Amino acid sequence: MSNTNIDGSQQSRRVRLATLLAIGSVLLFHTLNNWRWLAVNVTSTGWDKPRHLARSLNYARMLEPVTIQSLFGVMISDPVRPPLFPASATIAYRLFGWNADVATMINILYMAIALAATYGLGRHWGSATKGHRLGLVSVLVLGSFPMFYAMSRYFYLEFALMAMVTLTLFLLLATEGFQRRGLSILFGLSLGLGLLTKRTFAVFVVGPIGVVILGSGLLPLLWRRLRQRPRIYWKTALVALIGGLVLAALWYLPNRQAVRGLVLGDALFFIWWILAALTIYFVGLPSARLSNALSAVFLAASLASTWYLARIEFLERVALYGYGVDDPRGRTLRLDNINTYLYYIRKLGNEHTSFPIFVLLLIVVVVAGIVTWRRRGSLGRLVRQIRLDGWAVLAWVGGAYALFTFSIYQETRAFTPALPAIALIFAAALFALPWRRIRWAVLTLVLVFGLVQFFVLSYEPVQQWLAPQTFALPGWGRTSSFAQGVYIQLPDEGQTDRGYWIEPDVLRRMEQHRLETGKDLHSLGMLVNTTQINAGPFNYLILTEYPELRVESLIARFDETSPYRRLFGHDYVAVKRDNAGANPAQQQVIDNILDDPPELFARAFELETTYHLPDGDTVSLYRQRHPLPADYPAEYITHLAAQMGQQASEGDAILLTPPQLVYTFLSEYTGTAEVYLAPETEGELEDITASHQRIFLVIGDPAAGEAQALSQEWLNRHAFFARHQWADSLQVLTYGTVEGQPATTPNQEISAVLGDQIELLGIDLPATNWQAGQFVPLSLFWQRLEEIDSDYGVFVHLVDGAGQLVAQTDSPPVGGSLPTSSWQQDEIIVDRHGLPLPAELGPGHYELRVGMVDPSTGDRLPVVDRQGQRLDSVVAGTLEID
Repeated sequence: MSNTNIDGSQQSRRVRLATLLAIGSVLLFHTLNNWRWLAVNVTSTGWDKPRHLARSLNYARMLEPVTIQSLFGVMISDPVRPPLFPASATIAYRLFGWNADVATMINILYMAIALAATYGLGRHWGSATKGHRLGLVSVLVLGSFPMFYAMSRYFYLEFALMAMVTLTLFLLLATEGFQRRGLSILFGLSLGLGLLTKRTFAVFVVGPIGVVILGSGLLPLLWRRLRQRPRIYWKTALVALIGGLVLAALWYLPNRQAVRGLVLGDALFFIWWILAALTIYFVGLPSARLSNALSAVFLAASLASTWYLARIEFLERVALYGYGVDDPRGRTLRLDNINTYLYYIRKLGNEHTSFPIFVLLLIVVVVAGIVTWRRRGSLGRLVRQIRLDGWAVLAWVGGAYALFTFSIYQETRAFTPALPAIALIFAAALFALPWRRIRWAVLTLVLVFGLVQFFVLSYEPVQQWLAPQTFALPGWGRTSSFAQGVYIQLPDEGQTDRGYWIEPDVLRRMEQHRLETGKDLHSLGMLVNTTQINAGPFNYLILTEYPELRVESLIARFDETSPYRRLFGHDYVAVKRDNAGANPAQQQVIDNILDDPPELFARAFELETTYHLPDGDTVSLYRQRHPLPADYPAEYITHLAAQMGQQASEGDAILLTPPQLVYTFLSEYTGTAEVYLAPETEGELEDITASHQRIFLVIGDPAAGEAQALSQEWLNRHAFFARHQWADSLQVLTYGTVEGQPATTPNQEISAVLGDQIELLGIDLPATNWQAGQFVPLSLFWQRLEEIDSDYGVFVHLVDGAGQLVAQTDSPPVGGSLPTSSWQQDEIIVDRHGLPLPAELGPGHYELRVGMVDPSTGDRLPVVDRQGQRLDSVVAGTLEID
């Protein structure tokens, strides 16, 4: 073996060792620091991150065990986001335990992919002598970007997306224009998995893929093949059809019931069959650029279709949030505003890299471009000499910037997958500088500043010692000497202060109360929605530690309905004054509870504790005062709420007793009547009856709690009893009211004697015309003539001209509170009845008849009127129905 070969082999080993050391060092550095950062930090911020964490737990549990059914369930579980990243946390959970820090550390795997692929891209882009250095510098620069390591500490999709974009584009370029079969298939696999990471994956790869396809001459080759008569390999086609059928059947048959519930339904089976067959067919063809490219395309399509076609309704969300089609927030694309074009550039300078580094990178790129232009002699020659790899990297950044800019989607972390391209462009520009010392000086400055910036942005004592300086620049706005932004956070400081971490204490209190009350479940209704305190962190803790608890956010930006009634469906309620996304209806409920609690809320809930937050605001935690017994059939109350939704209307009042009924009832009731707990004083009852036309008094059974009797007794004396109903074991008593005070003396004398024992002295009946659907307030004035040894019922009937009964009310006197056997000599009994007129009652004259009946026999008491006629009822008057 020649010395040249030996030297080359040793050089190759040194290059591989240096590569492993560089990538391994960056990876180890961030792994250790991330673990420390996560261990110190307890307050989770943001809304998407905890939702992704909750999904990761659900997916991990769905995948116990891993089967075709469980994989399919994971794949279609979320109609909004593909499942790859949260599902991949299953690996970390299985190895290291079930908590959020463990799940987040799965980013180290994606970091390794991103760093290795960035190196591979740099090595492929550079020449034989510079490729290794270009790759290593790109890796070091990428590792120093603040957004790179900041996003690796959070459970967002974008970090995994960055890794998959970088890997996919490395494999794309490594195919050498799809000349290499194995790498083409790996590219197709990575492309499919990347699409299953996040929908915006396509934004970053469409440009580079277009560059490679155009640069490799695939389109002319495809056109020539299509113009010719394509040769079909029938044996391969038959194998592909059978193999595709088998694969599609294995995916479809165990999940056919779930498939039929999707938008495309059973048509998915045939689509999956076609895609799988085409993949097998092109993979089975001899290696050639066109067959290799098509095998990669159909492999990616087959993988991606498991979510994109199964959840094709995602297109509606893309139209909504990407381009503002029917956007409920009214967002539009403002192409006439310069800030539209500067948004991602400013974010790149302020948050992704830091303003000083951004300026330095920009200077290096501009100077390198000018130098190279002068070397080549013309701009055209410069453009022609840029390698395909360079155009692909430029399209990576430029395509993503254009596609994001010309949409309404503005989110700083969305641009994170472009960071490897930025590092590659800087490294390439750096090596294009002809001044070696300046090159290394600039690189040293970038890396040293990046290291200092890392510690300033990661450790609070360093930041106190070297505090960032903020300043404003014309045309740019406010910026800082170090990176700044919502994702650049210290652990347990500022927005991440552990004083916001109230979730564990809230859930501990709820669980303790649940055990004390013996209930299977306890729920929390949240009128709290901030970056630190929202439903997401609660849900994650519930999934990991408190499976018998539930949480619901009652602040929804696009829900204009009041959440007040929904509060009562929860055992606990958390309320905070200032929140993100609270609309006026929600804010009104919050202000009312904190400033002047509604009577119903104050009687139903009690303040358990108050949490004082680092920003000066507070969270008030309320608990039900009168929890429903654990074994009580809540469906009784649910049925009652549905019944009242049909009977009660606007202007009516519903009184509930015992108070235990209110929680389930109010959360389920959808009607417009006002709901109250049965009042505790006569004054409250008087106020309620003065402002409502009808009163529905709901009386629960003893199993629900001790009912309050005051309301029924008072209403029997001061309102007009109309009807008694049973709703399972609950009673509903209906009363009518009148303006002012009910009559205490009759306006018509009757003097009719019933059964020789009772005299109907007179009645009070308003002199007016009536309309169908109203109720008639009728006061009867009775007096005992002799001792009564039975308890008689009173009936009030309305009959038409043919003597047909059209309306009635039947009840004991005074709603049952004064049975006839208890009447005293000379006592005048005022007995009020409300006769409901049917809504379908036609106009005309109707006769009102009153009498008594013996409930033991069903016989009516005989009546002798003042003329001495013997009747079975008293004609109390006539009603004119308009």
